[in-house]
Amino acid sequence: MARIFISYLLLLISVLSEVYSATCPDGFEGSLSDPDKCYLFVSIPKNWFDANQYCTTNANNLVSIHSRGENLNVLATVTASATIDRCDSKNFWIGGNDLTGKGTLTWTDGQRWDYNNFNATQGQPHYQINGCVSSQITRPVSSSCWKIESANNLNCFVCEYYISSGTLTTTPTPTTTPITSCATGWTNSISNSNKSFCLVTTKATWFNALLYCQNIAAQGTLATISNAFDQSQLNSIVFEHQAPCFDNWIGANDINQLGTFQWSDGQPLVYTNWAPGQPDLNNRCTAAQLQTNGQWTTEPCGVDNCFVCQKYTA
Repeated sequence: MARIFISYLLLLISVLSEVYSATCPDGFEGSLSDPDKCYLFVSIPKNWFDANQYCTTNANNLVSIHSRGENLNVLATVTASATIDRCDSKNFWIGGNDLTGKGTLTWTDGQRWDYNNFNATQGQPHYQINGCVSSQITRPVSSSCWKIESANNLNCFVCEYYISSGTLTTTPTPTTTPITSCATGWTNSISNSNKSFCLVTTKATWFNALLYCQNIAAQGTLATISNAFDQSQLNSIVFEHQAPCFDNWIGANDINQLGTFQWSDGQPLVYTNWAPGQPDLNNRCTAAQLQTNGQWTTEPCGVDNCFVCQKYTA
C-alpha cells in the first residue's frame, strides 16, 4: 500500500511540475502543499552551516516541513533526483536545529515547529549540543525518519524557495567567490601577518554572525583570540570605531562537546580571558566585553550582538 501511495505521489509531482514550471525557478520542484513554495535538492555534501549558507544565498532557507504530506513530497523530490548517487551519506539536511537552546527545536525560516518525523519507537529525539536535523534516504520513503546529528557531518540537503519572495533568474550553482567587503575595513593582526580582523557593528545571533563572516571572505570565520596581543588589538578596534555593543561575539564555543571549547575554525583554545565564574556551561557561545577589559562570557547563541570576523590571507 505504501509503495502504491509513493508511486502516486511521484506521478502527481510529475503532473504538477508543468503547473509550477512558470513560477518555480529552473531546477526547483513545486510543493504539493503550498503553491508558493518550491524545493531544491542539492547533491553536494556540506556541513549544516555551509548548507544553510548555500540555501540563504541561492534560495531562501534550508527546508522546513510541516506535515506528513509535505515530508513525503520532499522525500519524493530527493529520491527522484538524477544526482542522488553523489551523496555519500544516506541522510540529507533539513532546516530543523537545536542550536539556540538545548531541547528546543526550531526551523531556520522561523516558522512554528508543528510536525516531526522522528522514529516513534525511540520516543523523543536524542538531543546533541550541536544538534541539527537530517532525514534518512530509504526505500520505501514512507519508512524514512528524521534524526539529530552533528552539524559538522557532511550531507546533501534541500533548500526551500518562496515564489512571493522574488524571482531567481538562474538555476542556483555552487559558488566559491566571496563577498570581500568589510564596512569598517580589515585590520591586520599585530601577532600574525597572515590574519586580519573586521568589526561588524550590526547585531546578529552567533550562528548568523558566523555565516556573515564566512560570506565576506575566503576562510572567513569569527575571530580567534590566540594571545594577549590579539585581545588588546580587538579592544582597540572596538574603541576606535566606538562600537555600540558591550558584548561582541568571538569564535569560541563548546557546540561540538559540552565543556570543551574550541574556535569556530576548529582550533583549540590556547589563550583564554574568561571573566570570573566563566565559562557558564548552560550557554555555548562566547562574547568578549571589548569596550572594557575584554573578558569573555558565555551567552545563549540566539542573543543578538555585534561581532568580530577574521580572515587569513595565506
